[in-house]
Amino acid sequence: MNIKNCTYRFIALLMAVLVLLTSIGLNIDMHFCGGQLKNISFTGKAESCHKNSMADCPFHKKMMAENGADNFTSKSCCSNKTAYLQSDLIENIKPLDVIVTPQLQQFVTAFTLIFLQNQVVETNPITFTAYSPPDIARDIPVLIQSFLI
Repeated sequence: MNIKNCTYRFIALLMAVLVLLTSIGLNIDMHFCGGQLKNISFTGKAESCHKNSMADCPFHKKMMAENGADNFTSKSCCSNKTAYLQSDLIENIKPLDVIVTPQLQQFVTAFTLIFLQNQVVETNPITFTAYSPPDIARDIPVLIQSFLI
């Protein structure tokens, strides 16, 4: 597999993930204890600060110590909030006004020809280094010269 195919596949996968994330939205669950954010979860319910009972919560322990264990009501200092973030699909998006100029047409044509072709550019080896000239029918320098005998 060549690099060009890998690049195309990576870009296609990246675009698919981008479209998926922008279309489905994001669900965020947050757990607050005593007005402070303790846990956050993007995949499900946020884990609470008290695992088994309310007595495990540090703020509940503090409230029980202040009010007395027998006067303590089961009023919770913990709360969960869920936020759902979704792209606004109803919003009308104004299309871009693109002015098609000859320079833009040339750029798009050049880009398409260079980057989107599946042909590999081959360079021809230099052939004139091994060039031998053709044979001469008559040797003119020899005909012009005069030899002394």
